[in-house]
Amino acid sequence: MINFSPLCTNLKSSLETIRSLKTDFDAAYAAAISSGTPAEIQKAQDLKQALETQTRELQERVNTLEAEHLYDLRAQYESQVTLLKRTGLIETKTSTNETGQEQEVSFMRDIHGNEHSIPSYETIIHRFAEQKELFLTKADQGFTKFLLVPFGMSLDQMIEKFRAYLLEYKKDHPEFGRLDPTKEDASDEPTWDPLWVDKEYTTGADVNGTLVYDPQIFDKEHHNGVTKARILERQKTDRDPMLGWRMLFLQTDKDGKGFKAIPRIGEREIQGEQFPRLDLETDKTPKEYLARELVASQNSASPYYGESGMSPEEWLVMFMSHLQETDKPIDHYQGNNREYDISTYLTGAYFPASRGVLYAGSYQHGRQISLLQRNPIFGGGIIGVRCAVRG
Repeated sequence: MINFSPLCTNLKSSLETIRSLKTDFDAAYAAAISSGTPAEIQKAQDLKQALETQTRELQERVNTLEAEHLYDLRAQYESQVTLLKRTGLIETKTSTNETGQEQEVSFMRDIHGNEHSIPSYETIIHRFAEQKELFLTKADQGFTKFLLVPFGMSLDQMIEKFRAYLLEYKKDHPEFGRLDPTKEDASDEPTWDPLWVDKEYTTGADVNGTLVYDPQIFDKEHHNGVTKARILERQKTDRDPMLGWRMLFLQTDKDGKGFKAIPRIGEREIQGEQFPRLDLETDKTPKEYLARELVASQNSASPYYGESGMSPEEWLVMFMSHLQETDKPIDHYQGNNREYDISTYLTGAYFPASRGVLYAGSYQHGRQISLLQRNPIFGGGIIGVRCAVRG
């Protein structure tokens, strides 16, 4: 339960200060116009600057209040940082600040070996404020689950960290990976590998450019996707405070824990009062999902406005976050058993050379989490798509 009382009291105090400054400024401005003396003009300018500063700080506090009300954002942010540290996706070192004091710094290394500090909570709030209207609408549709992803990190390294996390999780949860949770099987053998990964994922694909992101069409030559190196370069040029990182909001499960499962055919629901949004079912091909996404995500009148497909980096962090919070794998497929989820296409990435669309899931019969690829014109009822809202 979030205690908003201190923040609300602070907002009330700030508003009273602004009102007082506004009264003083009006009087000083009138005096400056009347007398025209340098002293009166300077006084008016000083009060104007103070008024602008207080107004800006008030707006920042309002943004924080809204973000906390919608997402309980600080708690989610701190939970994500803890997870990233535990999984080894971020490193920690001690550095000395400008005042000579030692402080702990958490960071990740990108594909070029450059270090990028984890975005601060204040940076996340600022990014929320920049797109507040969109986030307010998407929160009404259930997109309230926060995800912080070290996107610039090597995918090969992320997969190895993911594998290590799953093996460590298995030690504390022996039933993980078993066909029958009560009986030991091949998943309990020392040689068990919890991952089944297409080799194209793990050959430096995001480093050498054979994997591209945010494609506009699944075509070998005209996909219009961009490499990870280009995305990092663009962020650096734009002086993006989240260089190397991505923040996302995804739909949460009904009980508020973990992420919402992809609905099967005939099971989709409507969420949202302002812009009612109907879930996307599992009856489309990757090509159809992407085409719909490109049109709807750019149409402000669409309930799917601002949404995009996920990348493998984002899915890996989502899987670990969901497992950590619920002790259950997500996108977990077991035939037509409706007690289980279905797999997901990762339409936010593409292998142009093989014309392969990435998809991911957890398969009970194979006892493994899989990262594979598929022809974009083939669909089916066992694979859907996850939509995310990026900040």
